[in-house]
Amino acid sequence: MTIEQRLDRLERQNRILKGAGAALLLAVVAVVAVAVMHASMGAGMGAGMHAAIPDVVKARAFHVIGKSGKVLVRIESFPISGEVGLIHTLNEAGHFLVGLSASDNGAGLLITENGKGQELVKLGTSTGGEGTVTTLNGKGQELVKLGVTTGGEGTVTTMNGKGQGLVALGVSTGGLGAVVTKNGKGQELVKLGVTVDGEGMVITMNGKGQDLVTLGASTDGLGLVTAYDPSGRRGYGQLSPRK
Repeated sequence: MTIEQRLDRLERQNRILKGAGAALLLAVVAVVAVAVMHASMGAGMGAGMHAAIPDVVKARAFHVIGKSGKVLVRIESFPISGEVGLIHTLNEAGHFLVGLSASDNGAGLLITENGKGQELVKLGTSTGGEGTVTTLNGKGQELVKLGVTTGGEGTVTTMNGKGQGLVALGVSTGGLGAVVTKNGKGQELVKLGVTVDGEGMVITMNGKGQDLVTLGASTDGLGLVTAYDPSGRRGYGQLSPRK
């Protein structure tokens, strides 16, 4: 799967997540509307059908019950960093589908699950307080992570479901764009980056940490290709200036 295909897949997952968030919001609105309707009906029975609609409905918790009698939506509080609000949608088996609450550090957290207890997508924050998105494969193994480096730059990492990185989009130590592909065993295969002088650079490796081919620029700004044999010996090829 190419980098473009992986990014397209990530965009589709984000659109699905947005849809789930919208559905959750509609569920909350429905719960509040039902509560207001019952409150109004109760007041109407005692004081006529023209009783005023209450401005605020307060309760310890709201539960939406389906036709089967099962709880499908729960709105309640949860003791994290004091006490925070919690919204959960569930299926008839009682498994979570979408959860909206707070992380251990008190920041906002949104989690979608597959109805079998496994997480699929998590939107939250890093330990430094930056936004993060993580997708999982339903077995607890991460597939894609969007996050932030210690320097505050955005990063995207794809994994193979075993915790091993495949592609990383981020920045170099100099704060410039960089792409690294790996073989799923921790060894780098291709690196796209920038030299200290600001020229583009491509390096291919053999999975043992040894360079095979580098494409870059010479000290006088000309294109330069360097190939290595297994012993590390180099052969050069320099392009001529444009006429």
